[in-house]
Amino acid sequence: MNELILRITPILVCLIVGIGIGLFAYFGNAHAVNYSQKYIARFSDRLDRANIKIRTEEVAIGLVIASVIAWGGCMYLLRSNLIIALFSFIPCSLCIFASFGVWVNIRIKKRLAQFEVQLELVLRMMSGAIRSGLGLRQAMIMVTEEMPDPARHEFNLVLLQTNIGMGINDALERLAIRMPGHEITMMTKSIAIQTQTGGNLGKTLDHLATTIKERRKLYRKVKAITSEATGSAYVIGALPIAVGGVVMAIQPTVRDTLIQTPGGHNVLAIALILEGLGIFSLWKLLQFKV
Repeated sequence: MNELILRITPILVCLIVGIGIGLFAYFGNAHAVNYSQKYIARFSDRLDRANIKIRTEEVAIGLVIASVIAWGGCMYLLRSNLIIALFSFIPCSLCIFASFGVWVNIRIKKRLAQFEVQLELVLRMMSGAIRSGLGLRQAMIMVTEEMPDPARHEFNLVLLQTNIGMGINDALERLAIRMPGHEITMMTKSIAIQTQTGGNLGKTLDHLATTIKERRKLYRKVKAITSEATGSAYVIGALPIAVGGVVMAIQPTVRDTLIQTPGGHNVLAIALILEGLGIFSLWKLLQFKV
């Protein structure tokens, strides 16, 4: 009987929390949106930068549902009592939201890296168009027609902003905010200075493309030199997880002790904290800037 109660309790609590969240989302949606409008706008901007074509409200609802499911699964696996079950919902939710944030950051960095790779070709294309007699706006139109995403999408946004009355320098500054980087900042500043003071913009963009090419070459050289250390860091970080998984698979007694006893929970928590600190330390040691 007690075992049946332990199995049913997390499910019942999960249903109650889910119903409460649904009622809050239904009745208090307008007040919540008004109170956290700036945070929602920031979150929506990050989704746009990551090229995630999903509404912010849908993402938030999905994260809440995923948190409830993960929490119910953990409680069913660990068979904790009701008090621990109630207080463990927050850590489960934080893990889900943090995992989603990490995934979004990875997509943003990947998209930014793709844009930086395309930037040299974009600048040479714009330089050639300007030297042939076209204006800056016509050169950007050529970029949107010839280049793939993300360059096409970003320069299309610049053109759309200029169509509604924004200055081209202001639109390029917003581009630099959406896609931060040294090369993009140099491009926007160079165009702003040349359009205000005059000069050979085509030649300036061509020199800038050459500079970006040399920077990318140096970056690839440094990355090749540090590739062995990076591979070693991956192996060191994954080794404790792999060994722990093998031990728990071949030693049922150890696995049950770690999962079903308070002492085992403490050991797992300490191991996860130490593993996280180790991975973070290795990651910081391998960071470099060019």
